[in-house]
Amino acid sequence: MELEAKGRVTRNLDVIANCTYTDVDSVLEQLPKNLASVWGTWRFSIGGVDGFSAGLGVRYASAFTDGFAPETPAVTLADGLLAYDTRDWRVALNATNLFDKTYVSTCLSRGDCWWGARRSVVASVTYRF
Repeated sequence: MELEAKGRVTRNLDVIANCTYTDVDSVLEQLPKNLASVWGTWRFSIGGVDGFSAGLGVRYASAFTDGFAPETPAVTLADGLLAYDTRDWRVALNATNLFDKTYVSTCLSRGDCWWGARRSVVASVTYRF
């Protein structure tokens, strides 16, 4: 089951939230039963100049196992965004795992586990044609 809600809360604030529940069986190992996220984007002006935005989001994955593997613990991560938009251009700075949380992303029944992705920050400049 998957649910999503998306809307403009105020003139300057958009929010999107979703949650997923998967009835995990032996065919669907390596998959959290519950996933959820919420993201908000706030648009604002600086010195009378419109086009700025800031975003903040939280992602959650419940604990899960792969057969006889150790349990992969639940994790909650934060992401962020700063951007400036004009009619033709967008300059943005996106960060995932904002607080650089160390976590295990998965453990397999054969005994190997992997660390999750560390903080990643990406700057981009986009031209719209």
